[in-house]
Amino acid sequence: MVKALKIEIFLLCMIVLIGLAARSRRSLFSSTLQLLFSMLGYTSAAYILFDMIWTLSDGADGTLGIAANWISNAVSFSLFAIACLIWFFYSETMQGSRLVTSRYRVVLVTLPTALVVVLAFTSYWTHALFYIDSQGVYRRGFAYMIQPIVSYCYVIHTSLHAFVQSRRVESLQTKAIYRTLAFFAIPALVGGTFQIVYSVPGLCVGIMISMLLLYIICQEQLISTDPLTGLNNRNRFETYMLSLFSNVDQAEDVYLLMMDADGFKQINDRYGHVEGDHALQVISAALKEVCSASGGFIARYGGDEFVVLQKAAAEQDIIDLCSAINDELARAESERDLMDIRAELRATGYLRQPRNAKKEKAAPRAPLAFVSSTGYEILVGRSNTQNDELTHRTARRTDIWLHVQKVHGSHVIIRAHDTTPDAQTIAEAASLAVYYSQARDGGKTPVDYTMARFVRKPSGALPGMVLYTDYQTCMAESDEALVERLRAR
Repeated sequence: MVKALKIEIFLLCMIVLIGLAARSRRSLFSSTLQLLFSMLGYTSAAYILFDMIWTLSDGADGTLGIAANWISNAVSFSLFAIACLIWFFYSETMQGSRLVTSRYRVVLVTLPTALVVVLAFTSYWTHALFYIDSQGVYRRGFAYMIQPIVSYCYVIHTSLHAFVQSRRVESLQTKAIYRTLAFFAIPALVGGTFQIVYSVPGLCVGIMISMLLLYIICQEQLISTDPLTGLNNRNRFETYMLSLFSNVDQAEDVYLLMMDADGFKQINDRYGHVEGDHALQVISAALKEVCSASGGFIARYGGDEFVVLQKAAAEQDIIDLCSAINDELARAESERDLMDIRAELRATGYLRQPRNAKKEKAAPRAPLAFVSSTGYEILVGRSNTQNDELTHRTARRTDIWLHVQKVHGSHVIIRAHDTTPDAQTIAEAASLAVYYSQARDGGKTPVDYTMARFVRKPSGALPGMVLYTDYQTCMAESDEALVERLRAR
């Protein structure tokens, strides 16, 4: 009776897992995550199958029964470790971890699982993980605990990593995904513990519940996400706004920004709806670039309309945010931006990867490069995030940093190489700073410049926001012909 109940539980869990694995191939995730999720489902189902065979063969008389017992245990020990490894890769890939970006790191992470597989299949001679006694009954080996320790370490590590990430990120959507990854394995861990202690089929039930919950949550993400831009849709915006304003004890004011794209109809009419869609993707990328870091809730309200819910301590912060959004859009270089956006949307599953497309390594986006008339290299940030990278990581302490005074714009760096740039180079760099700012059409504009060592980023500031001292000021104006002449070829 007990054995029959176990078989029924095994069969139910297998059917559910195979169904989830098959359904996940239908655009639930990006191509890589699709593959990992379906592999996890099929591997877990295979583990349960061999666990079921062990249940039927354990204690059976005869050579066939003992052989089935040995084989089912060796395979199930291996498959469980492999399933935990696949989950580790799935979770770390979703978190953008460095552990899965290098072949060397992937091999190192895989080695403990390889050890478990070797121990499982050599247990026939060594009795390391298990052995079958003279009555044909399964017994745990002297090194049995290696398998659960290795397997659970994968799950615990990636769960803790996701939990820490959820505490660090400001984006509400990303925070929800990381929390899901952090807590999804709890049913499997609880079920596995019951199986180890009480020898009941709790692990297969826990695995099934974990994967079912993850699948449901990912489906909810799809339902509440705009498929074109990857932003929240109107339904999710309204739900979030109601939940936000139901909490009357707000320490900070909440601001609602509503915006629409100027000239969007003309883009559709002249270039077609495909280019109109690309324009919406550029806008959404700019909003995510500027607003995500400060915890803003971004949504596509409908058509060419977008909304942002942003908490702020003062109205000036919102004015600065609006200026930063306009600045980000003004600096967008369409063709490269579209390539970046398409790659991002494919990576997050909102655009399909072409079937015949070759796998390409994502090259880091370089700043705009220019060479002054006297030979100095000048670098210009393309976005607020790249401004931070350029000023605080790329620039040396003695390089010259320039920025238009009191106006949003690109950070400009003169690579001084421990020399003092001449006046003409500073004037040309200042002209570039004006050209790549909101003051492009404003005529003569003051530009501040100082050594990079005197520029610092305040704690918690938006991308691109800095404070600087020991600066000088010059007057400059944008010159498109100069920009083209100085552009590095």
